[in-house]
Amino acid sequence: MAKKKRKPVRRKPQPAETQADQSEVRLRPFLGVSPGLYLTILYTLVIVFILFMLLFFKGLRDKGEYLRVTTFPPGASVRVDGRYVGTTPCETLVKQGTRTVAVTKPHYAPYSLEDEFKAPIFATLFVRPRRDLKIELQIAEASALVKSGVEDFAANPHIPEILMETVLGAA
Repeated sequence: MAKKKRKPVRRKPQPAETQADQSEVRLRPFLGVSPGLYLTILYTLVIVFILFMLLFFKGLRDKGEYLRVTTFPPGASVRVDGRYVGTTPCETLVKQGTRTVAVTKPHYAPYSLEDEFKAPIFATLFVRPRRDLKIELQIAEASALVKSGVEDFAANPHIPEILMETVLGAA
């Protein structure tokens, strides 16, 4: 018995779209857990991590309030617990607890404030915990202020701000 040779059947090439429609991706179980369950757990962990970073991380890291200090006249030195933090107008992070804020400027009476600063945790990325402190410094030595302004102006005659600041402070 002789076997008949069959002619190979030629198939028409299919377009790429129909080939892609026919392909399937099957996920295998991981450590005995079905793909539907471990993907749900994975997505939940990612969402919880993102929410934690957006809502809690900044508050836990900073642990304090932002203090914005402005004075009249500007240019006063600001210290928190004896540590220099800037010159007014300035904004600085003051850690949680009872803190002493001191504002000083030559020829003006020093200003000191002791207060309790809180540390909110929730959503501080979106709503910054902020406290404003506006201070009008009182002149302690008017004659020394005027003398200092005249000396500064004599050394730098091209800077009119020195005279303006001295006149405003003396007024």
